Amino acid sequence: MEKYLICLDLDGTLLNKKSKISFFNKMILKFLMRNGSYVILNSGRPYQGMLSFIRELKLFNYPFIASNGGGIYYLNHKYEIVRDYLMTMDDNKLQEFFEGIKDHLVYAYFKSEKDEFYYNKDKVPPYFIHHYKDVQEIEISSFSSLKNIIAGSFAIDETLNERFEKNRIKGKYSFLDFLEWKNPEDNIHYYDFAKSGVNKGSTLLFLAKKLKIKPNNVIAFGDDLNDLSMLKITENGYLMKQSQHLQEDNIKILPYSNEKSGVGKFLFKYFRKLF
Repeated sequence: MEKYLICLDLDGTLLNKKSKISFFNKMILKFLMRNGSYVILNSGRPYQGMLSFIRELKLFNYPFIASNGGGIYYLNHKYEIVRDYLMTMDDNKLQEFFEGIKDHLVYAYFKSEKDEFYYNKDKVPPYFIHHYKDVQEIEISSFSSLKNIIAGSFAIDETLNERFEKNRIKGKYSFLDFLEWKNPEDNIHYYDFAKSGVNKGSTLLFLAKKLKIKPNNVIAFGDDLNDLSMLKITENGYLMKQSQHLQEDNIKILPYSNEKSGVGKFLFKYFRKLF
């Protein structure tokens, strides 16, 4: 059997709404690993929020991707976390950027390797507040303390957004990449951000080359906007059924949702000649 790289987002993809991996998904993935394929988790979570699933699937010494492509790690057999690659932003430029827009910030969230920083923490969505062991949560009033940031998110009000977009088109913020969405019920614009050129797709592509996996042998699954970059790097990129509203050109839709062990069902059919 040729080696494949099975790349999986966690929340809304491999995990069900109870944040559990179904028995069927687990059985299929373990079978593929025994037959020489790589199972790579690729999540927006910081690495601390991925370790329990790494242990559950026994992905020891398998690389995994955290913080929307910001870092590559692996867990060795001594249960020690090892950093393989880290993509941090320019501290001075990042501080200057946020000082320039702070009067219009609704909130901001920043993730370094060990700490999480919050600006206007009371307005930060609860899914950004992780309470992971060994992660220090720091509320800030200025941005001078930001160091070695690998990922983040912020929201700005409508009064700034037009000027912000014009500056972005002009390349003023070219040291960052942004992923934008807007809630139609308010006048707030939401952005995820990372170092320019860093996203789930670029880091997955880097890892596939390092592991010497042919592009045709990469199979990726996701369910949200931050997953689209990794679904586009391969002919075998799939959105979960419940996320079909995000469909873009050349991205396929699974006939199954994450609640129905969709990843496992698809892989069982895809590799059915082995079963």
